[in-house]
Amino acid sequence: MRHFLGIDLGTTYFKAGLFDGEGRLRGLGRVAVEKEESDGRCELHVATFWRLLSDAVREALASAGATGSTVAAVGYSSQANSFVLLDASGTARTPLVLWPDRRAEGLEYPGNPWRSADFLARTGVGVESPEFAAHKLVWFQREEPGLWKEAVLVQTLSDYFVFGLTGLRRGDRSTASMLGLWEPAAGRWWVEGLRTLELDPGRLSEPLDPGTVAGHLTPDGAARVGLPAGIPLVVGGLDHYVAAVGAGLGTTADVSESTGTVLACVAMTDRFDPQPEACVGPTHPPVQFYELRFNDRGTALLDRYRARFAPDRSIPELLEMADTAPPGCDGLRVRSTIAGWDSPEDVFENIRADHGPGHFVRALIEANVAALAGLLDGLGDGRRAERIVATGGGARSDVWLQIKADMLGIEVVRSACEEPACQGAAWLAARGTGYACDAGAWQRVRRRFWPRSMGAGIGNS
Repeated sequence: MRHFLGIDLGTTYFKAGLFDGEGRLRGLGRVAVEKEESDGRCELHVATFWRLLSDAVREALASAGATGSTVAAVGYSSQANSFVLLDASGTARTPLVLWPDRRAEGLEYPGNPWRSADFLARTGVGVESPEFAAHKLVWFQREEPGLWKEAVLVQTLSDYFVFGLTGLRRGDRSTASMLGLWEPAAGRWWVEGLRTLELDPGRLSEPLDPGTVAGHLTPDGAARVGLPAGIPLVVGGLDHYVAAVGAGLGTTADVSESTGTVLACVAMTDRFDPQPEACVGPTHPPVQFYELRFNDRGTALLDRYRARFAPDRSIPELLEMADTAPPGCDGLRVRSTIAGWDSPEDVFENIRADHGPGHFVRALIEANVAALAGLLDGLGDGRRAERIVATGGGARSDVWLQIKADMLGIEVVRSACEEPACQGAAWLAARGTGYACDAGAWQRVRRRFWPRSMGAGIGNS
């Protein structure tokens, strides 16, 4: 049997999904990312990176009862703004500096390209954060000048993945665009931004369209992940975009939402129309661009609530309790600005004596859905989609999805595959190597949720 391997280079977990030619998940490997975090830094040693990927691939093959010889192509989805510095021989001189790293917080420098008049119009990136790679590259210039001089190559996480497996300095335009140094409409590096950062484009990898074959696994690269040499590697893209494709964006629904560490919405568009608070980046042809909007109202608040106030309850138990609370939670609301987690009063307002855990959890979910509504209203032309496909940890809960459908007044669907980032990466790999794969066949719907105001609730597809 022919398989396509989709690897999700996530922040919390690396996952490897093995899919057959009809898009069915046959095997899954899942390993926690062993980040080292201290003093605002967030790093992953390169040796650990390859060990974790090898473990995930081996687990996926074992769970499918398959061998590496059945893998026809490899693809990936990737976090953005994580990078590594390498010398002229291709040896890593730093760990992988992951995007949550905040060593550049408070950094000021002349000619900051993120604040130039052309930045949004050129790059399509409508947000700024000290977590973005450009600021940390300036940090290395200032704080580690000797290392910066020796670090001839700058590679994003996905660039390094491709380089390590194929020996070729290639990556994808999708994650490259999130650096704020790529012009998606022109398909080239933003020269003025690179000049401001004193970064020669020759130090960067060549960005390819998602779904393009970058090269083939070399013997050394294949050994790193436990696969045979010669397998084609197809570049993927930004995790939110690739997961949206895997879940059914463009076929099942016009908008994808992800409730995970962050809350995010993605839509496809043929126009490069940069907007503040949004990121517009390139996709796989013939679709031209995705539009991404996100905020911090994801699953983290629920995780924090459980850890602080309900440690004896599991997340599924808390979600079932939320289903017993009425819409509106009898007036209980999450504060717009959370003061801390020392007491419920720091997080919630209008607390009454008869409010139980179900009220508190439902209030957190309703705050999440209210934030999602704001993202949806700002997406594209501002017209609310009639159907959205849900991904991320929040999509595993029927209760959460039904509340979304009720509050938004639209249909919410859940993909049949619980690992859409792996599925989207595998689909791009299959498509990029010429395999006749229909997106609609891969992107199956497992369950639909209609607003109860329409006289309908949960339904199977």
